[in-house]
This record gives sequence, C-alpha cells and structure tokens, in this order.
Amino acid sequence: MKWIKFTTNLTPEEAKIVQYELSTRDEFYRVFINPYAKVAEVVIDDSKVNIEELKEKLKGEVIEEKEITLQELIEGSLSWNNVLRSKA
Repeated sequence: MKWIKFTTNLTPEEAKIVQYELSTRDEFYRVFINPYAKVAEVVIDDSKVNIEELKEKLKGEVIEEKEITLQELIEGSLSWNNVLRSKA
C-alpha cells in the first residue's frame, strides 16, 4: 500500500469528477484532491495502479510517496487521532 502526494492542475469541476471516479475503484483506498492548493493525495494498492496513468489523470507530478501499512491507514483516518496530533 502506498501514500502518494501529487501536484495537480485540475480545475475545481475536473477535481470533483476525478476524485469521484477514483474513489469508486477498489484499488484506491483514499482520494483527496484540492484544486485550489493544487495538491492531491491518494492511498493506493500499488500492485494494481499505474502511477504514470494516475499522473496523467491528475495533470500533475509526484511530490512525495511512501509505503504505509494498513494500521497506519486506519489510524490516520481516525478523527480523534488528528485532534490529538494537532494538540501535541
């Protein structure tokens, strides 16, 4: 499983469409696109996703990527965990 942060040049309308399309696919665990900040973050099953095709779809480039575990994905998704980190 891989977490990847991209730059993106999608318009707000395009971002809504792409985010929806990607989020309906099983190989994408998390999809977040912010067209105003020009960034996108995805968590994917990297054995099933072609990163080059994803770069084309997002109209951007990879800024950062790292391997993550299922436990890290779950913990990062818990709202209380984000609150605790912000107070630390």
